[in-house]
Parts: sequence; structure tokens; C-alpha cells
Amino acid sequence: MKSLFNTVYFASGTVLLSVVLSLVFAVLLNQPFKGRGLFRTIIYLPVVTPMLAVAFAWKFMLDPSPSGLVNYLFSMVGIESKQWLSNVKLAMPAVIFVSVWKTLGYNMIIYLAGLQEIPISLYEAAEIDGATFWQKFFYITVPLLKPVTIFVLVTSTISAFQAFEQIYGMTEGGPANSTYTLAYLIYVKAFRSLKFGEASALAVMLALIVLGLMSFYIKASFKKD
Repeated sequence: MKSLFNTVYFASGTVLLSVVLSLVFAVLLNQPFKGRGLFRTIIYLPVVTPMLAVAFAWKFMLDPSPSGLVNYLFSMVGIESKQWLSNVKLAMPAVIFVSVWKTLGYNMIIYLAGLQEIPISLYEAAEIDGATFWQKFFYITVPLLKPVTIFVLVTSTISAFQAFEQIYGMTEGGPANSTYTLAYLIYVKAFRSLKFGEASALAVMLALIVLGLMSFYIKASFKKD
């Protein structure tokens, strides 16, 4: 039950932040300005980096000692050092942050493709009618990106419920099992405890949970506005 709760916690935070931030960055980087391609490349670079390498790198940067890169940067602005990966309250948010950072570029590219399919004439007509930036965003951009958002939600949710490498590389389920997810528990049961029956049962349960969520997303995507 603890692993199930942690998985839902991780998936909720990761999916929500990933969808919102990737949409925001896509809208910003869809505007014409100098250096736009460079910014797109920088944000997309983590996507092509193996998750395990990312996890080990961030584990080093989040080192609790003052020599850790993150704590060192915080100390420069007067913020005291934090036990990022050994604090029960901070470990899961830290793993969520790294996961969002890793996948942000992929979802941003998907949203950028969707934005470029929206006819410019719709925005021009809205401007003639006196629509503000936020009105165009909420009444044109968001509704027309609904199929893209459903796709991002589905892929992000599947990825979040399968989270293993970032847990393995950063916390190994600790501290006090606060980052134990179902996928990591399956690994522990199967390859450390050699309880393959329990691991198989957990895998089936995880598959059913993901299938239920996918059915909900697909049903919502066909609902008429």
C-alpha cells in the first residue's frame, strides 16, 4: 500500500508538472525571437540522455554536503543546505523534479507540433475582436490542443507508473521507503527476494491500474464539448 501511494504521488506530480510546463515552454518557444532554436535544443537535450545516467548525475549534484552543487548554489544566496535525498519530505519531490526535467523536452516538442497546426487566421481574427493574450490562450490554444494533451497525458502517465531507473539511481526506495514505487517493488521482490510470484502479481496489478487510467483518458478524449 505504501508503494501504491508513492506511485500515485509520483505520477500525479510528474504528469501535472510535465503537462503544464511543457505547454508553457512550447507556447513561449513558438514565438519568433533570436536564439529560439538554441533554447529548444537546450530543453530537449535531457531527453536523449539515459535516465540512469541522469539519476546518478543528479544524485551527485543533490549531495547533502555543502559541496553538493545544488546546496552550494543555494548557499550563495543565503539558503541553508538541505538533505535532498535523505529527508522523507524532500526525497520524492526531488525525484519528481528530476523526472520532469528529463521528459520536459519531449512533451514540449509534441506541443510545438500541435501549435504549428493551429491556423494563424484564428489568432488574427481574435486580435481584430480585441482578444488579449490570455483569452487567445484559453479559448483557442488550449481547446485546439486537446488531442495533443490527451496524448501527452497518456504517455506521461504510462511512463510515470513505470518509474524505476530514477528511483534506483537516486534513492533506492529510501529514506524510510518514502520513494518506493510499484515498479521498484517489483524489482526488489523478483531480483532481490526471488519472490517471482509476488512480483508477477504486482506487475499484473500495475498493468490493470494503467489500463484503467488509459480507458478513462480515451473516454474523456471522445467526450463532446
